[in-house]
Amino acid sequence: MDFAPDPRESEAGAPDRGRKWQEIITIARAEFARTGYRAATIRGIAEKAQVSTRTLYDYFSDKLGLFNACIDAGASRFPQPHLRRDEDAHATLRAYIVAVLRYLSAEGSLQLSLMIFRDADACPEVKAVAMRNDERYLLKPVADFLRDAGIEAVAAAKLSRLFISMATSEWQRRILFDEPPLDDAGIEAHAALVTGVFLDGEPLRSALKRRNS
Repeated sequence: MDFAPDPRESEAGAPDRGRKWQEIITIARAEFARTGYRAATIRGIAEKAQVSTRTLYDYFSDKLGLFNACIDAGASRFPQPHLRRDEDAHATLRAYIVAVLRYLSAEGSLQLSLMIFRDADACPEVKAVAMRNDERYLLKPVADFLRDAGIEAVAAAKLSRLFISMATSEWQRRILFDEPPLDDAGIEAHAALVTGVFLDGEPLRSALKRRNS
């Protein structure tokens, strides 16, 4: 199992493994994003992190273990939608979409996402890591939210896929056609539209109602 240090480790005495782990992850994420998974090497990442390859293997079992840690380190910071009985579901989901799109549109996350899009077909291990993180950090939190709202588990799992597809659709479209990422105003507008369509069928329902009135 790869070493996952406690960031609260003492800074006195022995070198702070938690801090060094974070430095390695930051450098490795940038290197994977820059060169792609296949071209990135343990030796090259170790040189940039100013550690020996042996030290790197003390933290991670192999390159895939390091890549897994890089993805986890970013994805674990994704916001989590929590539903309380006194909260508005629209506001909760809208804020969740905004937070996720802001994270995905940040330069480091965007570059790593582009690398995954490029390398996934040629590298099954990259696809497997991406799918696992999609399930763990995007789909499961939404499915849990929907179950808390009273939706049956199987339906909640299916609806979570629909919701995440809708939420990230404009982000993915801009990647596909090499367009600039959404700005804050665009993110807010997209989040409001997706939430309205997902929860209420708006604005299509309103348009059809006006047409038929």
